[in-house]
Amino acid sequence: LEQNRSNGVFREYTQHDISHIDGMLELINIIIPQSTKDIMTSTDWIMLVLSFYLHDFGMLVTEDEISTKNTDKGFVDYKREHDLSALSEDELYQNYIRDNHGERISDWLMMLNSSSDINDTHVTILKEMLGTLSSEICSDLAKLCKSHGEDLSLIKDELDVAQQYEQSSASKVNLLYIACLLYTSDAADE
Repeated sequence: LEQNRSNGVFREYTQHDISHIDGMLELINIIIPQSTKDIMTSTDWIMLVLSFYLHDFGMLVTEDEISTKNTDKGFVDYKREHDLSALSEDELYQNYIRDNHGERISDWLMMLNSSSDINDTHVTILKEMLGTLSSEICSDLAKLCKSHGEDLSLIKDELDVAQQYEQSSASKVNLLYIACLLYTSDAADE
């Protein structure tokens, strides 16, 4: 999280380091009523915490990405769609990353269990942090992280309210509720 500003990108933005995560976690004590806390499963909590920690990871920009940004088809298309005269190319690139950071972390999480050899700095860092998670958990975590920048009414059907990873009832998670908590606490901590 501390790396998000290390190469000069996002200096003007709200700090998205551990203080942002801590702020979001503090808000959870206010947002979630005790009666709901009492019935949340351990899987609800771990998916909530993981989504809090990872939702802005897509804002991490490597030096390699900066040096090759003009060959990134997504950024080239983005530049074509936006008024370059109003912003510098660096500012436009920051906006491009900001607008797409949910998709970026989602893509990287989906690559974690790829059978092919992925040579991506972001995926390597995620593997070091998360170890081995099932493809189903990675997929759901990707949906959660992506959801914080999307209209929840458009993705509500993609987020299961009773996802279960094992036979144990403790492995059940309400992904839609977690997405709502992520969205609300992220917006409230800005």
